[in-house]
Amino acid sequence: MDVWGDIKRGGRPESIVLRGPKNEDEYDPETGPDIGYADTSTTDSYRAEMDAINDWLESADINFDESVLPDGDALPDVSRRRLYRVFTNGSFESGGRMAGGFWMNRKAKLRLAGLIIGGETVASIDFGQIGPRILYRLAGHEAPEGDLYAIPGLANWRGGVKTVINAAMNSAKTMIRKPMNTTDTLPRDWTFGDVMRAIEATHRPIVGQFYRGVGHSVSLMESNIAVKTLLDLKEAGIVALPVHDEFLVPRSKAKTTADIMKAAYADVMAGGSIPVSGEEWSVSQEAIVPMSL
Repeated sequence: MDVWGDIKRGGRPESIVLRGPKNEDEYDPETGPDIGYADTSTTDSYRAEMDAINDWLESADINFDESVLPDGDALPDVSRRRLYRVFTNGSFESGGRMAGGFWMNRKAKLRLAGLIIGGETVASIDFGQIGPRILYRLAGHEAPEGDLYAIPGLANWRGGVKTVINAAMNSAKTMIRKPMNTTDTLPRDWTFGDVMRAIEATHRPIVGQFYRGVGHSVSLMESNIAVKTLLDLKEAGIVALPVHDEFLVPRSKAKTTADIMKAAYADVMAGGSIPVSGEEWSVSQEAIVPMSL
C-alpha cells in the first residue's frame, strides 16, 4: 500500500515526506517516524521537481510481461507510478531518496525480465559505488579508479564490505561489531576490527568521515543526483524508472542514459567522474548479464 498516496497537498498526492531521527540501533538511514513540516522555498522546489517527474511517468507507456511471473504471483499494478522523496533525521538536508513505484520492491530479475517501456525490454544502468565516491568528493579528494568495494584480502566478500562501509558512513558513533546480517557476507575468521583496518588502509582519505553520521548528507547528494538524472532524461525524451542509484530504461537508450547519468553526477558534485555499468536480462541464459555501454 502506498500510504503517502492518500495524503494530498494542493490537490496532488504528497511527494515530499519528512522523517524524524532514526533509532540509534538501526543502520538504515530511512527509518524513523513521519513528522509534519511547514513548507519553504526548498520544499516547494523539491515538490515541483517531483510533480514534473510524476506527471511524466503518469503518461508513459509502461507495462509488465506477466509471463515471467512465478506461479501464484499477482501482476503488479503498473498504474502505481507516483514517487515521493523521503527526507530523514528531521531535516531537508538529509536523505531524500525516492520511493513509491510498483517496480521498486520487485526482485532485480523480475524487473529486468518483466518491465516493458515504450514496447521495449529494459536495461538497468547503475552508478558505480556512488556513496563512497560522494564521500571522497566531500572530503576534497578524487576517488581511486576501480571498484571501491574491492578490498585486498576481502575480494570474495564484496557484499559484506559494501554493508560495512555504508554502516560506518551512517553511524554517528564508533562501531565495535559487525553490522547485522553480515555473518554470511564476511569471513568468519576476521574480527570487525580486522575488516575495518583493511578498509581504512585502502580508503585512508575518507577514514575521518566514518562514524560521524555523514550518510544522511551523502544520501542527499545521491538523491539529488538521481532527481537531476530523471529530469535530464525527461528532457531527452527517455522514460526511466529509478531504484535509488539505478535507472531502468528502454534497452535502446542505455548508452545515452549512461552519458546523462555521468553528466548529472558531475553537475551536482561540481566536477568529478563516476563509472556506470549496465545489465540486462538474457532470455537464452535465463540470467542477468552485463552489457557494454
